[in-house]
Amino acid sequence: MALSILGQLAVIYLPPLQYIFQTEPLAVKDLLLLALLSSSVFVISEGKKFLQGHMSRRSGGRRGRNGGGLNKANKSEFYSV
Repeated sequence: MALSILGQLAVIYLPPLQYIFQTEPLAVKDLLLLALLSSSVFVISEGKKFLQGHMSRRSGGRRGRNGGGLNKANKSEFYSV
């Protein structure tokens, strides 16, 4: 991921690559806005997972340590069908 970001910055800020890819440098303000917008999907997704887990615990719908998957007790039942 770091190499991808470095490559993108190189295309934006290195004059020979700017010429090839026809790009112009971005202001710091624009870079911060882009970082904020692109991270919003991550923040919203993590917030949704947190709230779902919080609501699940409040309603008593806790899942087991294995996340509600097959455990030793019900695995044999599942595979014997």
